[in-house]
Amino acid sequence: RSLCWLVAFGLLLLISFKGGILGPTDPLYEPVAFLLLLPVTLAPRRSARLDRILATRAIVTMGILSYGIYLWHNPLIPPLARALGGVGSFGDGLGLLVVTVAAATLAATISYRLVERPALAFAHRRTLTSNP
Repeated sequence: RSLCWLVAFGLLLLISFKGGILGPTDPLYEPVAFLLLLPVTLAPRRSARLDRILATRAIVTMGILSYGIYLWHNPLIPPLARALGGVGSFGDGLGLLVVTVAAATLAATISYRLVERPALAFAHRRTLTSNP
């Protein structure tokens, strides 16, 4: 399993350095996705080690923010690429990937705290008051 993670990460870096962020049109898109999912799908059903890793604060937080990161990353890419100098500079490939992940994580954190968490709390309160 560790080899799958290592190969997938290496392919992701290779794709990033060749001048573009991995996208559905890249021929390595499916193999990288497959290799990233393979270790998780082949993990034993109840692995104490995996449970400990998945229960860490960082992983739980990323799980909470993951949908927000997904929603925010795409609209952030064009302005960030322009701000970083565009194609052929830090605004291309790995640099853009790192900055986009950081900016999307920040935006997801803010939107979670200001929108999602209050909405969930409201829905929870409403559920409690509507059920006798």
